[in-house]
Amino acid sequence: MLKHITVTFLYSLISYFCLSAKELSKYKVGICERVLDGDTIIVNNQKVRLFGLDAPELNQKNKKGFPIGRLSTNYLRSKIEGRWILYKFKGKGYYGRSLGIIYHNNQNINEELLKHGLAFPAFVKKEDSYFLLSYLAFSFNRGIFQSKDALIHPRAWRKRNEF
Repeated sequence: MLKHITVTFLYSLISYFCLSAKELSKYKVGICERVLDGDTIIVNNQKVRLFGLDAPELNQKNKKGFPIGRLSTNYLRSKIEGRWILYKFKGKGYYGRSLGIIYHNNQNINEELLKHGLAFPAFVKKEDSYFLLSYLAFSFNRGIFQSKDALIHPRAWRKRNEF
């Protein structure tokens, strides 16, 4: 049954987007089994890091003690944990994890995290939409950007906590 649903779904993708076989091979379908933190999930028994963003670590707090890691993680859980997702494979990351752009209910989840101020853009060009979405969230004090003076970038937090 699952195989039939997957084949039907992929056929719909080809028809809708007119994707080549090579392009289609980059897409994977599965259930998000678990959200580990704001930018890492498990799908099809494989760790997938959300491409183009850096979210706070699960136990990360800002300088005022607000749990910004839980904020990002809980948002991602509410969106995709236990649900069918589509992800576009973008390669392997520094630690060997798959990198992907996650889609659910016709939404780019990576962009949603940035739009709601729950992650920073990572390894993207300034003209990229990810950078723009993050800039807008920062400008409008959304999510983790509500207390800018207390904010610690996830990379700096990991370095400080030898994570």
